Amino acid sequence: MKYKVGDKVKVKTLAQLKEKHHFVPDGNVCFAEAPPTRWRPMSESMLHHCGQEVTIVKVLEESGCYLINKDDRSHLWEDWMFEEFKTETTSSFVELKIDESALKSAIEKWGIEFNKRMAVEECAEFIDVIMKASRGRATLDDIADEIADVLIMMILMRYLAGKKRVDDRIKYK
Repeated sequence: MKYKVGDKVKVKTLAQLKEKHHFVPDGNVCFAEAPPTRWRPMSESMLHHCGQEVTIVKVLEESGCYLINKDDRSHLWEDWMFEEFKTETTSSFVELKIDESALKSAIEKWGIEFNKRMAVEECAEFIDVIMKASRGRATLDDIADEIADVLIMMILMRYLAGKKRVDDRIKYK
């Protein structure tokens, strides 16, 4: 399976489908993989999504299919029906790296509950500096300092909650 839950993909356009796949004018059936390795066609009702960005919400490994977010999970989608959806990002929370031993050390030194309260406090300080900035009483450096503090605490919270769990939720959203 090429995609996983949370991946953003683009349903191929009608032009792409006509160019690269067999047209099968038989009832609702419109396109099938060329050459078909198994017969799971793309129906006319699926064509409504051509060219749209969608998110994979479930991977059905046993059947080699996906469910997507924009069709009420009513169709079985296959790899050949999608193209990768490329988005440009300037930064990603997941790219921020802090040595895991530093995270463990913070937990051992101050405990889980203290670190949770510290995360809340840092978020409150961020909110406060944003409100001050809206009144002209904080600089971009003040905001950057609070962003850094919040991100550090969120990395620690991500560690506590489970990196994979949080990263999967980020990808899903």
